[in-house]
Amino acid sequence: MAMARGYSEKAKLIWSVPPEYVIPPNPDPNDPKLPKPPSGTHRHYLSTPAGHLEVLYALPNHKTIDSPAEESWKSPVLFLHGGFGSANCYSNFLPYALFNSWRFAERGHPVYSLSLRGHGRSWRPSYWALYFTPKQVLADDVAAGLKFIRERHPNAGPTTLVGHSSGGGLSQHVIDSGKGEGVQEFEAEMSPFESMSWPSGMMFPFVSRKRLLSKLTKLNARAPLLTIGGAQDKLVSVPIMRRLAHLYAATSVGIHAAGHAVTEKKFRFKDVSSKQDGFVPGVTRTENEREKEQGKIWFAEIKAPGAGHNLMRDDGWERCANVIEAFLDEEL
Repeated sequence: MAMARGYSEKAKLIWSVPPEYVIPPNPDPNDPKLPKPPSGTHRHYLSTPAGHLEVLYALPNHKTIDSPAEESWKSPVLFLHGGFGSANCYSNFLPYALFNSWRFAERGHPVYSLSLRGHGRSWRPSYWALYFTPKQVLADDVAAGLKFIRERHPNAGPTTLVGHSSGGGLSQHVIDSGKGEGVQEFEAEMSPFESMSWPSGMMFPFVSRKRLLSKLTKLNARAPLLTIGGAQDKLVSVPIMRRLAHLYAATSVGIHAAGHAVTEKKFRFKDVSSKQDGFVPGVTRTENEREKEQGKIWFAEIKAPGAGHNLMRDDGWERCANVIEAFLDEEL
């Protein structure tokens, strides 16, 4: 049994960061000390003025970053992690795997996952520099990732940005501003320190919903936004995510249904929780029916044992992937 520390015993607070956690601004992607990326994925280092950013990716037909993009590929997807996370958080979603039907690359989507500065194997600022890093600076990292994808796939449709937790908030800010397995294994991937300036700012409104939706509408997005909540999530609960979707739905009414009856408001919100069970055969919708669906805000509650805050890593992550895939297919 551990003994409690006496009141007279001083505890030493260590302000420095262990050397093994310090990654230089320009890390060597061929460094043998780097852990291999998840099976079925590749690592690429994206050069930015501040330093190199880690990008994990998987392309259709097992292609690599040196291969030219193919016309048959679908629109790309960029995954963005949350606090203390990294690109590896999406290791379930990325790989092209012959026997796994939930992987997005196998379905024809070029998929990328970005590690923001100070996370994963991206360059690391000092402890206090990252602590006070604001959202505008982190948004620059996301913008660099989006620019890289746009240049890689100039003829593809708009890139879908998928963000988890604070990464979801950062995704909203990026668009609004115009910037374009086990617990121990997960703990080993966590960044040793984090930006506290940005998460603290999420306690207050930080985006314009109308401006954000207007920008997505200009891209002809049929379903501009999807929010997903895990039934067991105690941090950002399902009621919070549903309320967020309703707020965007109410804003969508003002953009798409100006001058219509107020009762039309309820039609701007669409619960797509049933899509977590996978594709359900049915009658193909006409173009007119699809147009009526345009602008609706999607929401899904993932109901599976263990479906909590980290939906992309929790039990039942396949259900989450099914909903995201349905969202992507809506644009086809």
